[in-house]
Amino acid sequence: LISCVYACGVAKPGHGSHTPLAVGLALLCCAGAGGQYTGASLNPARVIGPLTIFACGKDVCWIYILGQVVAAALACSVFAFVSGLGPLNPHTSSRTLHLEWHEAMFVWMIGSPPKRLRHTGRENINDMLLEEKKRRIAAKSASSGSGARASGALGGA
Repeated sequence: LISCVYACGVAKPGHGSHTPLAVGLALLCCAGAGGQYTGASLNPARVIGPLTIFACGKDVCWIYILGQVVAAALACSVFAFVSGLGPLNPHTSSRTLHLEWHEAMFVWMIGSPPKRLRHTGRENINDMLLEEKKRRIAAKSASSGSGARASGALGGA
């Protein structure tokens, strides 16, 4: 279920996608496959709520909570392995945008670039990456253009 949400809703968000259908079918499959064992308890609140109010299920509550945490970590790891780390990952953003570690962690948690990199205040991480790519291309063409002029000047002399 978590992998389906990541693949459909996080990787390709937007209107007109089939995310609701895919997530609904994944939920149906999960409930159908594990329902006879767990009562289709895919929501940790269905375990934590009765535990706190009625003190029931103390002996098995840890299974449901640990299962949710392990499944989330596993799905996140599989998604990162399959689709790449992405621009918000601290390692990626610190290299590409030349950020300090605390700034890269801020980008990862909040999703928007640091104030020192924003011009209008409305830019997102994709705008920053596009701007950085344009800057690199301009610097590369300027350095190769000056090298060509220098070699042309030496050849003509």
